[in-house]
Amino acid sequence: MTLVDYELSTLITYLKRVDNDPSIPLDPCSPLVSDIIDMATMYLTVGSEVHSYRERLREAGYPVYPGERDRFGWLTAYFQMKRGIILFG
Repeated sequence: MTLVDYELSTLITYLKRVDNDPSIPLDPCSPLVSDIIDMATMYLTVGSEVHSYRERLREAGYPVYPGERDRFGWLTAYFQMKRGIILFG
């Protein structure tokens, strides 16, 4: 397993935990949400593999949607979850 595979698996685990636990606030100041934002920003906003990474998240039940865009691509993006959204980028 590569580092990226591990990080994406961890990101999916964190998303599931936050989505299923209403006691975890969807606030960027929450440590778990902050980790999600950091990993998602690193792997899902720029890079040559970004589309395959987004597809892996979609297959896991967490599609990534564009937020702000410019002519070069996505500036921000978000996860639509049962409880709300997590914005990153």
